[in-house]
Parts: sequence; C-alpha cells; structure tokens
Amino acid sequence: MENFLYLCYDVDMWSIYGMDIRLLKEHPEYKEQIKLLPTRWEKVNKIKKEEDRLRSIAAGILLSYGLRENGIDLDACQLIMGTHGKPQVAGCEGLHFNLSHTGNYAVAVFSDAPVGIDIEHRRALKQTLLDKCFTKDEQAWIQSQPDKEMAFVRLWTAKESYVKWSGEGITFPLKSIAVHRRENGIASYPKKDGIAFYREGIQQPVSFAEYDGIPDYHICVCTASEKENAAEIIWLQEDSFS
Repeated sequence: MENFLYLCYDVDMWSIYGMDIRLLKEHPEYKEQIKLLPTRWEKVNKIKKEEDRLRSIAAGILLSYGLRENGIDLDACQLIMGTHGKPQVAGCEGLHFNLSHTGNYAVAVFSDAPVGIDIEHRRALKQTLLDKCFTKDEQAWIQSQPDKEMAFVRLWTAKESYVKWSGEGITFPLKSIAVHRRENGIASYPKKDGIAFYREGIQQPVSFAEYDGIPDYHICVCTASEKENAAEIIWLQEDSFS
C-alpha cells in the first residue's frame, strides 16, 4: 500500500492522521466501505469536481477514524460549529480536532486541547500575495532561502495552522501575524531554535510541529504544547475505511 499514508505524531494527548487520496482512485469500491458522518457526506455530495470530492472524503475518513480511536460512537456523534465555523464534537469539550487537505493528501489532528493543522503543496510565488499576507521581514526570509517556494509554504502553513488553532479562521489580516524563523531546518518551538510567532507585535504562547517528509508538501501543527514530538509514519489498510 505505497499510496495510503497514515501519519502519526504523539505529543501529550494529540495525534495526527494522514491519507493519500490516490488509494481511493485505485479502489473505486470505497463507497461501499466508507463510513462517514452524515454531515460529511452532505458536504461531499455538494462538491462537483472529483479531485475535490476525493480530498473531502479522505478528510472524512480520517475524521471518522480519529473519532473512533478516541472512543466516539459515530452513530451518536454530532458536530457543531464554532463562531467562525470551526467544527467540534457536541458534548465532548475535552476532544478537539482539525482537518486539512491539498493535492494528493488529507490530514487530521486530534487533541485534548485546541489545535490547528495545515498542509500545503509547493506553489509559485506571487508578489501580490506576499505583499498582502507577509511582513517585510518574512518576505526577506523567503527570498534568502535556496528554495523560495517551499520557504513560502513553511510560513504560510504556520499562519494557517495558527488561525485554525485559534478558531478565528482568516477573519483578520494575515500580515498582522508574523513568523520569525531562527534557523533553516525543521522548526520546533518558540522558546527553542525554531519559530517565534507574533500577533500585532506580541509573541504568542503557541508551539509548532512540522513535517516535511513528503516531497513538495509541508505540514504544520499549532498547539499550546511545548514538548518535543515523536513522528512516525504508518501505512493504513483499507479496513480503516469502515
């Protein structure tokens, strides 16, 4: 199963799951096996493009899998939306999750505290987007890197995972939050050689874990935890569909 990816980070009480949507293409019988929450199927059925549908289904599979792993009965599970649309499980204040997908991959994170995740694929730099969403210092850091496109993605996923962690979404200018990277490798946490994160000039009490093991993709998770993470890649079998 070279194309079905399950990514797992364990830090305190949180885990990440990921999936390669190409397995769904290879096994069209997935519709007979997959058990998604009704609200997820409602969302999927509104999507017209097949690639987008597969990504949404993959995210739904990970959501169902993660909920079951956390002891949630899918038949009795109900999702409610926060003020800015961030979903959560009704009646389970101690369980938080977040989803993201792009290209060939979907990812999901589950935690006992607020958490945000973002996965992005390599993209071409556009100066209009840089000027709108990044400070001059951030732009200078991007331009100083040997792989400018992936440098952009590193900063973008940090910002996206933060607004998803906070539950606000993009309801304020991304330029008002600034990512300060103090080294060129995989960043760790604000108090170590990695990311320092500021909002309107004030450093935020958040931590970031990153994964860049998939060529041309980058994953970033935002939490309030400061502990080191242990990453593991496990191949998931089709029996996790249902």
